[in-house]
Amino acid sequence: MPYMRNATAGNDGVPEGQAGSRSEPSLPAPNRALLAYSGAEFVAFSEGYASGYVAGMDRGRQLADDEAAALWRNAARIVHALANVPTHDELEAIRRDYSGAEQ
Repeated sequence: MPYMRNATAGNDGVPEGQAGSRSEPSLPAPNRALLAYSGAEFVAFSEGYASGYVAGMDRGRQLADDEAAALWRNAARIVHALANVPTHDELEAIRRDYSGAEQ
């Protein structure tokens, strides 16, 4: 049921649009002011809220992308460092060469 701006008593004796009404959810005090907004004010509020919400989502995605990029850069650094580590066969060849050079 949509919010009723004009308070009329319901079956429970509580005017509609106020906390405790069975026809509407109970709203915290700061949100109750929304019930008094005119249609144009509520549309302006809703558009502003949606704009802020979308901006927050965009910022959150950007932060997640930045974090993922940092993790991938670190992974690439580790892989590049491991690429410079000699293989077991290369190490064995170096040991053989070194052992043979001492004799």
